[in-house]
Amino acid sequence: MIKLVLFFSFVANSAYAASQNSNGYIEYTAKAFGSLMIIVAIMLLALYISKKLNLSNRFKSSKMKVVDRLFLDSKHYIAIVEIEDKIFILGVGESVNLISKEDIKAE
Repeated sequence: MIKLVLFFSFVANSAYAASQNSNGYIEYTAKAFGSLMIIVAIMLLALYISKKLNLSNRFKSSKMKVVDRLFLDSKHYIAIVEIEDKIFILGVGESVNLISKEDIKAE
């Protein structure tokens, strides 16, 4: 990932350097391309940092897990949720309704 960011930075710098020696349309195109490469490099660097810091898993709970969902229409669904040693079957729409609650039996 770092190699890719360095590549885009090199291409952006090359495009900018090429724009210094030319005139008109080519100069404008080189500057625009260089700017685009810098933006892409920054986005890739931000993606790399967020994956390294594992920001996506920071808010996951190990005690609660959505086992499955069955969509009835675009706004309503039935969800099976496991919380510690219990299974809840929920009807979700404009409100959340408890349909069933079961204990998981240890085997």
